[in-house]
Amino acid sequence: MLLFSIIPIVSSSFLSYFIYTQETLFESFTLFNWFLFYLGTVFTMGLALTPTTVIAILSGYLLGAFSIIGIIPSYLLACILAFYLAKLIDRGNFTTSLKEFKGAKELLDNLKNDELKVVIFSKMSPILPFAVSNFLLSIGGVSLANYVLGCLIGMLPRTLISIWIGSEAKNIQHVLESGSGMEVKMIISILILLSVIGLFRVVQKAINKNRLAP
Repeated sequence: MLLFSIIPIVSSSFLSYFIYTQETLFESFTLFNWFLFYLGTVFTMGLALTPTTVIAILSGYLLGAFSIIGIIPSYLLACILAFYLAKLIDRGNFTTSLKEFKGAKELLDNLKNDELKVVIFSKMSPILPFAVSNFLLSIGGVSLANYVLGCLIGMLPRTLISIWIGSEAKNIQHVLESGSGMEVKMIISILILLSVIGLFRVVQKAINKNRLAP
């Protein structure tokens, strides 16, 4: 978990510097070059090498709103890659270990009744690392269909915000000081608040159901 949190920060710094210094190279990219670029991000995001937010910001900086055509498919494929990678690493050990804790397995089963909500709220928060949430959701037994749909719905708002921030990067100081900057900060705060409240209510519902069970 520590590596999943630290590695993306370090790698994104190098990537941001490289793109900034080689901007003319990216300006000459063909459609095929961009296809290869986003194909590469599937693996870097899926393997927790680069944060999704950084990729979205840099994409917005380079391509503007058109970058959403590449971001959304690559993001979903990265989620699927991380989903199966976590299962390969865990091999069912997490759910097996829950048998040692009274009520833990029942709590997890109760959460599965609202697993789509769990995925959406966990992906909505800008402060929960992409790789960590993928790993926890995967070993927790979330179905692939709810996982992919939840990832799409939960990540879409902050991805769009990141693309917009990237597209306005050259005027970022003006944006942050203007009314638009305040709106962005407010939206991000709302997303964090919604994710925390949403997850709390879903977990609380599962706990209460667990207590009422005979």
